[in-house]
Amino acid sequence: MRKSPLEVTRDRNPSIMKREVYFSCDSCKLRRVRCERASEDRGCLKCIQKGIHCTTAGPKEKKSRSGKRIEQAKALFGPGRRIIAASSQSSLVPYAGTGLTTPSCHRDTYDMRGFDSTVALPLTMDSPNARLSVAEIVGTLSSHLIAEYFRTTHYRPPLYRWKDFHEQFEDAGRRPEQMSGMGGVLAHALIAYGAYASNAPAILGPGAPTMTKIEAEEVDFIHWGRERAAVSKRLVDRAVQAADEHGVYRKECNESIVILLLLEMLVDHGDASGRKGRPFRTAAVEHARTLYDEDSTSDEYAELQGGGLGWHLYTRDTVQAAVAGRAPRLQDEDVQRLRGVRSWPIDLPTMEEFSKALSGDILIWIPVIRIWDHVSQIIRQLAIRMATDAPALEPPNDPFADDLMRELYRDLDETEQCVRSMQAQLSQHFVVEQPSYTFLQFYCNTSSLGCALVVFLVHRGINQELQRLNERLNYAHLESLDPGHGLSEHEERRAKLLQLKHEVDGRMQKCARWMAATLWAMQNALSSRTGMGIMVGITMMYETFPMFAEVLCTVPSTEEGGSEDFPLETKIQEIGWLLSTYRSLGWSWADMADSIQYLEEQHQRFVAIRSAICLTPPQSWGQMSAYSTILYTSQASTSFGPPALTTIPFNTEAAMSSTPLSDPFTGTYGLTIPGQYANGPAAEPVSIPSPTSYDDLQQWASVFDDQPPPNWDFGQSQ
Repeated sequence: MRKSPLEVTRDRNPSIMKREVYFSCDSCKLRRVRCERASEDRGCLKCIQKGIHCTTAGPKEKKSRSGKRIEQAKALFGPGRRIIAASSQSSLVPYAGTGLTTPSCHRDTYDMRGFDSTVALPLTMDSPNARLSVAEIVGTLSSHLIAEYFRTTHYRPPLYRWKDFHEQFEDAGRRPEQMSGMGGVLAHALIAYGAYASNAPAILGPGAPTMTKIEAEEVDFIHWGRERAAVSKRLVDRAVQAADEHGVYRKECNESIVILLLLEMLVDHGDASGRKGRPFRTAAVEHARTLYDEDSTSDEYAELQGGGLGWHLYTRDTVQAAVAGRAPRLQDEDVQRLRGVRSWPIDLPTMEEFSKALSGDILIWIPVIRIWDHVSQIIRQLAIRMATDAPALEPPNDPFADDLMRELYRDLDETEQCVRSMQAQLSQHFVVEQPSYTFLQFYCNTSSLGCALVVFLVHRGINQELQRLNERLNYAHLESLDPGHGLSEHEERRAKLLQLKHEVDGRMQKCARWMAATLWAMQNALSSRTGMGIMVGITMMYETFPMFAEVLCTVPSTEEGGSEDFPLETKIQEIGWLLSTYRSLGWSWADMADSIQYLEEQHQRFVAIRSAICLTPPQSWGQMSAYSTILYTSQASTSFGPPALTTIPFNTEAAMSSTPLSDPFTGTYGLTIPGQYANGPAAEPVSIPSPTSYDDLQQWASVFDDQPPPNWDFGQSQ
């Protein structure tokens, strides 16, 4: 019998054997391409080129047989056991069913390209690492998250050469690690941002609610915020690592500045110390200084000077320095260069300029931007004045030594009036359905929130000064003074600070009520329902949310001896508005849990108080109101009492009366708190706590020549 040429060649050279066929790896199976590998113990060529770990799940398990005869056989002989072929025992990953594999989930950091296969665990969709790994293999999550970033943000750092970035992203197969230059790092940063607004199963796991469900239902989404936090942290770590590998901290260009600012906001979010994002912000400032240096011939300075990137760097440095209690990194010379040589003045626009904008003589956005520039300048000057990072050799300056507060409040009142005029004049120029109208409303709200931030900074600064003064007095030895010489220096300073505190407390109450109504009205916007609008657009207000929630809950209602225009019914409604907004923010940010729990407890408490008041006879209610009024006005009986309260005229009436707003928690009315109103609900409202705290009583006590008055009650001793 004649042999074939292949058999003749095989007989002459026994080393030539028939090619072995191996099982396809998991990545090639999903992409439906041919899997080529030299041996069972090595990864395939395509996985090696892409830099991912090649894994295989072994042969596909056959569908289990069932039927009447199969069940009879199992009853007679017992259940059968699977026999694994010898070829599958030497696979890259030990067989563990049909699921894919992922590194050990209990590790904080991992590398998909180098983890040991012996510590691999079965891949389930409940693991954050697993969701990221599956989405990375499929290759669709990156483009989805980048699209989410641009879909849900109204105001973002400008991306220069966006067309080139989009083309590079598509040419790289929508994989950031395959992009060249700074494009891959920028893609990683945008992916990390998009993870905070995405409802993809790879981010939230199976069963996550959709966007329409968030806008339609009124529930607590903090569970999904916690699920999101684990995946988002890993995406942020990947972006930071990619920035370090590509030299973003060393290369001076506009892309590096954009990346550093994006990463700074992500890393600095939720950091109480404010130190994690400082290196990113410092590097961005140094890159900007290098670009506009006189000796620099870079063409990118034209894009930085007076452009959106320069404005964003200036605004971010100003707001973050004020919130952290530190001096801004940018000097006055840097601010002038970033704002542009031909930039408009910082003064507020006049009505004539609004008329010119409506007639087309000037760009309509010029008066809009000028108002925000004016608010930014106020925040910057206040941050410089109240900075606590002054050199140790210099004596600490008193930020309230002169008439700063009087001038500041007058400037704030004028700014708020200008914002209302701008909103009334320019809103007639736009159609509600157009994006330009949304942009105008966004800047109006941002300017008003900037004024609220100024009030918050003053309130925090006064409380810090009072605390430092009390700490110094605790360690100081005050000698008895001649009554003819008046009060001591510390007592005069304390009295002045208490006057300022009384005034700023009233402004904080107005700001808290205005913000609750504004955030409730903004809930139709997707970026406000999620965390993107708060973080990217009005990032300055996120740090103030816990304080404004506490202020709103402590404002005395009419039944508690407060203002006549703030009954308990209105207080419950506004707390419900703020609680609804915080619950929506919990869908993106897990750190809203404490504020949500606090507002829920306060809302239930005031609902129970209202129910008790409804059962109280009118005579008892009148005695309770008079008793509470005495408690609120008893502090003004001394000669050093606070002056009459002057408040910022925030436009709360327009925000509250423009649309019919209702309480979203009507189902919870009538609930009782266990253990508080068991036997006598009618007598309980008399014990409504007074807003005068024990610390305030201690401060007022030392005003009287360091001696408390007769029969002064300091409460129970510790």
